[in-house]
Parts: sequence; structure tokens; C-alpha cells
Amino acid sequence: MRNIALVARNTFREAVREKILHNVVALAIALLVFSIVLGDWSVFDREGVVKSFGMTVASLSALVISIFVGIQLLQREIQRRTLFALLAKPIHRWQFVLGKWCGLMLVLGAHLLLMMGSVNLILFLVDGNPGWNMMQAALMIWFEMGIVSAAAVLFSTFSSATLSSLFTAGVYVAGHLISELNAHIAFTKSMGSFDEMPGVFQWCIEKGAVVLDLFFPDLERFNIASVVLHGVDGSLSAHWVPFAEVASSLLYGCCWSALLLGIAALWFSKRDFI
Repeated sequence: MRNIALVARNTFREAVREKILHNVVALAIALLVFSIVLGDWSVFDREGVVKSFGMTVASLSALVISIFVGIQLLQREIQRRTLFALLAKPIHRWQFVLGKWCGLMLVLGAHLLLMMGSVNLILFLVDGNPGWNMMQAALMIWFEMGIVSAAAVLFSTFSSATLSSLFTAGVYVAGHLISELNAHIAFTKSMGSFDEMPGVFQWCIEKGAVVLDLFFPDLERFNIASVVLHGVDGSLSAHWVPFAEVASSLLYGCCWSALLLGIAALWFSKRDFI
């Protein structure tokens, strides 16, 4: 654990000095300030617009950090040849991979806390109510980005930076389309239109959905921002998702992150850098 903590601390220090991180945070804060103008233009409640827009900005900015910073964690060490000096020290490769991921998770946690603090500051300035329930949604985003960053680390162990970015973005998109695909299949079956399709198409669609469920994480289960902010009935009062549902999603995220990191550590340990 000491080696993992040392790698995580050094990774956090290096990441906070990255220009791309500074640019993403600056752009995110600028968009949050712009939400005040959107609230004035909107016909809806300004407080609701600020909260909804703030959660969207926090999620997308965390995604950008997870992909681009996560891929550079290992790629930079390999390109600069600093990896050889690190591996010569008494540290296992799996500890190095896990420490890099933990450092990135610290960066993402600090970023989400900054985003939520900025949103609450803006709400205070516009005489709105602090959205403390948004911290629950931010926690879910953090675990979702844990899966995405683990995928970025995995792909960066055997692929180039460009392909790793595309693969990680594909995991994110596919992860959010799984529930939509299953819902669409269930809807077409209930309407009877699914049975009108040729048998080959039915088999391909159903088996394709099963394959997506097996090989891609269901990231849509972490998307609770709309429920937290507007509730099931669409009201603007504060809502909290039941603890059992949150705990189940967090356990799901931990399992997927552990699986992806395990594969990344196994691949990284067998890779020859000479």
C-alpha cells in the first residue's frame, strides 16, 4: 500500500500541473458562470437551470479529464523513458498501474468538489438554495469516471494515445446506449412490432444486446442527476436517491473498475519495453 500511495501522490502532483487539466477546469468554471445568463434567458426556474447545467458541465469535464489525462498516465512514462527508472525500484508493475489510477481518481474527486462548490457559490449569488443533494449525483459521476479512467489505463497499456482515446470514448458511448437499447427492444416487443421483423434480425438484435451487457459496463445506472434535481414527478424540490440503489451502483462500479484494472495490470506486467 505504501508503494501505491507514493505513486498516487506523485501522479496527483503531476496531473495538477498539466495544461490540459487547467484548460478544462477554466472552461468548466466559465460555463458555470454562463449558466447565470442561461437562467435569465430561460422560461423555467433559474435555479433549476443552474443546477442542471452545472451537473452537465461537471460530468462532461470529468469525462475529458478521465480520457485524456488517464491515457497520458502511462503513455508519458513510456515515451519519456522514465518508466525504466521506476521499474528498477522495488515496486511491482501492478502497484504502479493501480497507483496511477488512484492518483487520477484523486484528481477527479478534487475536480468534482470544485465544480459542486462553484455551483453552490453561483446559487448563493443568485439567491438560490444550495444543492446539497447534488453531492450524491457527483459521487455517482465519480464512480462512473472511475470505470472510464480504468478503461483508459487499460487501453493505454497496449495501444497508442489516439486509439486509446477512441476506444475509451467508445466504452463511454456504448455504456450509455445499453439501457436505451434494452428499453427500445422491450418497447418494440410490447407494441408487437418486434415480432414483425425477420427472424434473423430479431436474433441479431437480441444477441447483440446480450453481448453489450457482457462486455460493456452499464454507465446509465450512474446517471441520477435528473432524479436528484427534478425527482420522478418532475418537480424542482430536492430529492435523494435511496441508499440501497446508490450502494448497488457503487458496488457495480467498483467491480468493473477492479476488472479493468486487473486486466491492465496483467497486460502491463507481461509487456516487454526493451
